[in-house]
Amino acid sequence: MNFSVVIPTYRRAASLEATLESVLRQGDAVREVIVVSQSEDEAHEAVATMMAKLGAGSSQLRLLRLASPSSTAARNAGIAAAIGDWIIFSDDDVIWPDGLLVRLTAKLSAAPDIAMLAARDLSRAETPLSTAQRWFGAFFLVNTWAALTEGRILPSIQGRYPSPIRGDVPTEWAMGYWFAVSRDHLAAHGLRFDERMTRYAYAEDLLFSVQCARAAKRSGLRSVLSEDIAVRHLATDEWRTSARHVDLAFAWNRIFIASQLYAGTAFWFRLPAIGWSMVHQVISRLIRRRPWAYLVYAHLLGLIYLGRIRAGELEPLYRRHLP
Repeated sequence: MNFSVVIPTYRRAASLEATLESVLRQGDAVREVIVVSQSEDEAHEAVATMMAKLGAGSSQLRLLRLASPSSTAARNAGIAAAIGDWIIFSDDDVIWPDGLLVRLTAKLSAAPDIAMLAARDLSRAETPLSTAQRWFGAFFLVNTWAALTEGRILPSIQGRYPSPIRGDVPTEWAMGYWFAVSRDHLAAHGLRFDERMTRYAYAEDLLFSVQCARAAKRSGLRSVLSEDIAVRHLATDEWRTSARHVDLAFAWNRIFIASQLYAGTAFWFRLPAIGWSMVHQVISRLIRRRPWAYLVYAHLLGLIYLGRIRAGELEPLYRRHLP
């Protein structure tokens, strides 16, 4: 069993270097590491130079380049180029602990019915929420009334993992910093990231992973979140998309994702849930003294552009509202 690792990167050469060093320490189970750079010339050259030094004498590292930044297009380019038995999608600011792929290989070999596996994040404290915290979140549809025992997608189109994670638990989705999918599973169902979510999007991994999990369930296979498979997501500030883009993507992409996952009444039930969950975000920002008005504006725009967002016309709308 071997693995193709797909890492999109944009303006994060330093973070990427630390990630690649940790991946290369995994040994021969890494069939290839496909880095998809979308940076401008100077930043791209920094990535190319760093990778040449790291991969001197090795055929494991491959560098692809896209003309414009798009996390969905970058991951699809990686899928198209991959030749490993499994594809691991990793962010460019994730540290892989030594022995990670040894544990992953043993787990997948012992459970051939797993089609997708998500890792937990060692950087996040896995402290159970108090009943009051959980119920406050549940009131705004960003959590559940009872403690979670599996990975779930909420009506507000936000994903949640149980906390703490114990053993291998079922999951309906995978958080995009690190998850693995069988390449045969992707090929059998024609699964790809939806490139209508352009630029560095919000939750494009949520839509793709839910589609993977649904296809697995139809095929009698499993999608799991594992306690044993864990990485350290640094969530670096080396580069971040603009706050306005974050707010627009948070509103618009959730509407788009809901339209792709649910039809008829099921979609119209989730649309007000998306709006109601925004109130929770506003309250959180007020408490932290962070700007909140543009977030409200983004959700109002989501209603104005509802038809176009459902049709996937996101990039023209981004060009209209972002510099």
